[in-house]
Amino acid sequence: MSSSKDRRMSMIIVFVLAGLVFVVLAVPGMNLLRQDDSIQDIEERGPPEEFHVDVVSKSVYNPAMLNIQIGDTVTWTNIDSEVHTVSSANVTSDGGVYFHDTLLPDEIYSVTFDTTGTYFYSCLIKFHGMTGIIRVS
Repeated sequence: MSSSKDRRMSMIIVFVLAGLVFVVLAVPGMNLLRQDDSIQDIEERGPPEEFHVDVVSKSVYNPAMLNIQIGDTVTWTNIDSEVHTVSSANVTSDGGVYFHDTLLPDEIYSVTFDTTGTYFYSCLIKFHGMTGIIRVS
């Protein structure tokens, strides 16, 4: 029976790693990013924008990747009937997590990004396997 559990755990690890590889390698080539990547002055850009991400079922954030600018806000909405988390893999300069919250069904959570970088996030609930990326320029 232990062999069956080991095999099952190995399969789960393979699927999670395959999902991460897909998000990191395949999604950027699908033109989900803004087409205008030119550098603009703050005055030219206008007011910060707000982006929305739906937390859908046990497998996906929609959209899974966003390209935003400093000052923009991302709001996650849990449209599923289960609890999910939005948990950054990035840490702050003092060693804390950049953002994290637990969302009950129909709850929302927002983060305004004030630092450039690439932010990886996921749902930490076991077996959900949801991942996302936010690129801030």
